[in-house]
Amino acid sequence: MSVCSCVLLEWLEAIRVPLCHRAVAGASSCRPVSGRRRRIDSTRCIAAAMSFIAMLAFLQPLALIVGRSTRIFQCHRAQALPGGTAEQQSRTLGQPPDTTVNTHGRSVKEDRLTGRTRPRGAATVAYHILELWVAHRPYKTMEPYKTMEAKLQRRVQRYGWDLAATDYEPLWQAQLAEAQAALLAWASPVPGEQVLDIACGTGLVSFEAARAVSVRGHVLGIDLSERMVDAAERRARENRLSNCSFSRMDAETLALPDTSFDVVLCALGLMYMPDPAQALREMRRVLRAGGRVSLAVWGERSKCGWSAIFPIVDDEVASEVCPLFFRLGEQDTLACLCGAATFEDVRHRRITTTLTFANANEACDAAFIGGPVALAWSRFNGEVRARVRARYLDAIESWRHGQGYRIPAEFVIVAAVAPGEPGAAG
Repeated sequence: MSVCSCVLLEWLEAIRVPLCHRAVAGASSCRPVSGRRRRIDSTRCIAAAMSFIAMLAFLQPLALIVGRSTRIFQCHRAQALPGGTAEQQSRTLGQPPDTTVNTHGRSVKEDRLTGRTRPRGAATVAYHILELWVAHRPYKTMEPYKTMEAKLQRRVQRYGWDLAATDYEPLWQAQLAEAQAALLAWASPVPGEQVLDIACGTGLVSFEAARAVSVRGHVLGIDLSERMVDAAERRARENRLSNCSFSRMDAETLALPDTSFDVVLCALGLMYMPDPAQALREMRRVLRAGGRVSLAVWGERSKCGWSAIFPIVDDEVASEVCPLFFRLGEQDTLACLCGAATFEDVRHRRITTTLTFANANEACDAAFIGGPVALAWSRFNGEVRARVRARYLDAIESWRHGQGYRIPAEFVIVAAVAPGEPGAAG
């Protein structure tokens, strides 16, 4: 039992004893409690109260230390501007912030930390405690929501994307191009490098990376969906790209050797994984020292006008379809997870964009047929489909322009570096 618990129990016992004596004395015709007993009880009350006050005096600075350490850790590990600021929302591709801020003896420029030093001594213990807290923080927000078992979630995603494989590229290629370009720009693959593209889909990002690394390098694209992998392989042959290959693989358990890649990419895939923190640890494992990781996820729910699709579909199924979909886009959540996976030089940015659809059919096809709810949609009968479609069109009505739709959206791009000097042993 902790010291605090003991003191609290002693305090309660000190209060309980005189009250019990008074109750017994009042309930019977016995004499009142003696003066000596009252003095003992009063002494115990005073001693316990003083102990309790001392405990609070100890806890208050401790709470301040923990709070300050948390702020320092967040500043050191997730060098990010607060989510949702006007500056972030208005920033366009190629326009990172250029202000320099001194943060505890270090320089933060362009949202990036330089001159890092590792915490030492007692600070190391606090650092790891806070790292664990930050690593698990996104999951705390899941408690009020319906969630599904991890194995079931993987099956839903695998077979859902199998169904979406044919329609995904024509419906989403133009809509995602800006986020994919930003992800590749921050990764900056160069000729001769080995690149891993996680959640590669039909290969849109893989092919651009393959062109960047030239025939001297190689790109491996992996995806949980077999039909997505088949589509990527077919397109690689059509584009005559011989320096890329594809395989079906789970991002949380990569069947790949340690320190085998220079760059890891993941464009809009982490949101679908049951344990994105584990996927990040796997990315860190397969990266060489000094290797780069570049990630993209959808931003905050309130910034994505099409987000109503999830509660609408969830009302028709037993559990939440994508439990973490918008959680990773909240504030600096993904940047903090990268820090917890021991990545360094973490930086992030937000990109606001507009999803353009020619008409209601195209908007609904993108939402229900070419996206993450494809499996649920495939099992809806005609009545449910009509109801869900009508609710979705009503939700995006404010963004209708004539026959078409211009729906606001947001992406979060995060980049980081594996510890160590390039070329050093992993």
